[in-house]
Amino acid sequence: AFLLNRSSDLQGNSVEEAFDSLCKDFAELKPNLFDENGKVRNFINVYLNDDDIRYADGMNSSVQDGDCIQIVPSVAGGR
Repeated sequence: AFLLNRSSDLQGNSVEEAFDSLCKDFAELKPNLFDENGKVRNFINVYLNDDDIRYADGMNSSVQDGDCIQIVPSVAGGR
């Protein structure tokens, strides 16, 4: 498992461009974030300033200086 629990300055005008920047810095993240078709894996939730990007423009959602992108894997299981 790979855990990245820190802030990082990323380049890009969209969430997708920010992810590309992140994966350039942390190549080991790419297969954990994206499936074989290049889509964000189903169990990965992405938030832009606390808003789920699925209800906005998805990976095309625009980002500006100071925006916060959170990558949150879904948690399942338990009793």
